[in-house]
Amino acid sequence: MKSVALNAIPRALARRAGAKKLRSTGRIPAVIYGRQAQPQNLEISAKEMENLIHHSVSENLLVDLAGER
Repeated sequence: MKSVALNAIPRALARRAGAKKLRSTGRIPAVIYGRQAQPQNLEISAKEMENLIHHSVSENLLVDLAGER
């Protein structure tokens, strides 16, 4: 399985208004869920996500999140 890195940073603005502001600046709002951890709001570059989707060859892809905590 191929592994790719994706940069994500914590999102300060939550809810619908915050998501709209992010999208207008070229960022994508995201949420990461875990079994043992609380959900975490993140933001990802739309260009990075587009490249990830368009250049992925297989249906299964392992994404390594990197960024600030």
